[in-house]
Amino acid sequence: GQTGKEIEPGVKIEIKRSTKPDKVEHFLVSPDGKLVAIQSPSQVKVVDLAGRIVHNALITYTYPPDFGFYPVDLHWTSDSSILFALPPREWNSSIYENPAPRTIWKCPLNGGSPIELQLVPPPLDDDYAISSDGKWIVYFYYPYSSLTDTDLAVTAGIYLGNLQDGTTKLMTSEE
Repeated sequence: GQTGKEIEPGVKIEIKRSTKPDKVEHFLVSPDGKLVAIQSPSQVKVVDLAGRIVHNALITYTYPPDFGFYPVDLHWTSDSSILFALPPREWNSSIYENPAPRTIWKCPLNGGSPIELQLVPPPLDDDYAISSDGKWIVYFYYPYSSLTDTDLAVTAGIYLGNLQDGTTKLMTSEE
């Protein structure tokens, strides 16, 4: 099937389903309106508005066979030059029961390879915000029961993460 969406007067985007009807896709239009990031159950790819693949398999991952669809969060920088993809660090059923720690993939679209950033402590679920310039992430972290003792020792609070060098600092704590 197709879905159409008018993004501004007279400009309509047509999204053609590129997977089987039983597969869910998650997509996000770039701020400049020229590209669409598409997440399927095995990869994130980028297409132009004509549906041509610009970046196939920008990042890939494997869902467990009996696992339900879990969206990878997608975020563009304001100039559409970098796409951030935030999949769970581990694909297992506990991400439905506990907060899912996220890995951050920084994908430059003007050349260069995707870079994996694993912040310590990690962002959880969708409790975060990425700056429009792609340099910072602010997120909430709290220890929960299924973590290791080392992870439980991390202070709960709001963290600032540097998306250029992967460093983090506690901004304010819940204690």
